[in-house]
Parts: sequence; structure tokens; C-alpha cells
Amino acid sequence: MNKVAKRPVGRPRSDGRPPLERQQVLLEAGRLITEHGYAATSLRMIAQALGTSAPAIAQRFGSKAELLNELVSMMSQFSIRFHSSLKALDLPADIRLYKMVHAEVMALASAEHAPVSVFYLPELRQPQFKPAQQARARMMRFYYDVITDGIQSGLFNPVRVGIAAEQVFQLTETIIIAQDRPAMGHPAQLAEQTADFVLRGLLAKPGRHGSVRMAAEKIDLSMT
Repeated sequence: MNKVAKRPVGRPRSDGRPPLERQQVLLEAGRLITEHGYAATSLRMIAQALGTSAPAIAQRFGSKAELLNELVSMMSQFSIRFHSSLKALDLPADIRLYKMVHAEVMALASAEHAPVSVFYLPELRQPQFKPAQQARARMMRFYYDVITDGIQSGLFNPVRVGIAAEQVFQLTETIIIAQDRPAMGHPAQLAEQTADFVLRGLLAKPGRHGSVRMAAEKIDLSMT
């Protein structure tokens, strides 16, 4: 994944260790929230895991809700950058959609330590998580646009775009909540199977499937 700019959290610690990096705090918070749930994870727990104090975390991030908003926004940037770069290539909609789904599933299935399940926290529906909701909406917009383009160009069957975009986006995210990820197969196999499934459901001319897959595989662009 692309590197995220890092900023220290607080002053140098009394034991001489360097100040914590911002991304380090976010990822540790995500790990704890994934393990214990949002409600059960406190700033104190996060601070203890990092060897710092809750006031130091609060001073930099504010509330726990603000910390989670920033974590979701940070993690969404990987998808947004990828989809923006792919869109700039001006590809046919079917090739672009196949690559989008394949790359998204590949990244999620390969993310052993990234707290990707925070995207599925039920708390994110609450009003204080509007920044996180907006980040997710930005990611889903790419699917809305490519499906719209595919219908207008005759590559995809007519569908209700809003529903189809949400369905495809949720399908790419199902790996996040899988109970036994290894049992689902290698990430590359899972990515290919998911992309194939999506394409079969939308293609107006099923005979294009093989050529679309081959063209997508040649695109030297990944989310990792």
C-alpha cells in the first residue's frame, strides 16, 4: 500500500523513546477496535497498548470518534488513489470494472494485519461518523460511475445503477467479515472468482468475458 504521511503524537516520552507516529496510533486503535469492538475500546486501552497516556492521544486526535473517522479516511485513500489512477486510463467500462473488483478483493484478502473490518462497524451509521461515511461514499461512487458508463456504452445490461453499485461494492467487501479467510483460497483466486462473478452478471455480450479478463490482467496497477 502507498505510504501515508506520518506525524509524531505528542512530545518525546520520558523514557527516551521517540514520539509515536500518527499512523502507528491509528493502526493500533484499529487493531483493538477490531478485536474488542468500538464501544469496548477506550482511549486508555489504546494508550496503554502504545506505552503512552490517554491525554496524549486525546490531545492529538480529540475523541475516540474522531480517531475512528481518521482511521477510516486514511484506509480509504488506498482505494481512492487506485480507482482514480485506473479511471485516468480511459478504459472500456467492462475492463475497468473487472480490474476494480479484482484489485479491491486482492488487497482485502491479502491484508493480514490491516484493520479493514472497521469499515463494517455498525457504529459508522451514527451521525458523528459522517467523515467515515463520506469516505465510503467516495469509494462507492467509482462503482456507480463505471456501471453507468457500461450501460450507456452498451457493454452492460440495463440495471438500477444505485442498487447495482452498492451490491458490487458490498461483494468486494465480504472478505472483510469472512470467518475463515484461508479456507476461501488464495487471494488471487478469490479476486479472480469475484471479478468473474460480477462481470457475468452485467455483461450484455457474455462472449467478451475472456478478452476483458485478459485485458484487465495486463494493466500494471495494484492497490498494494
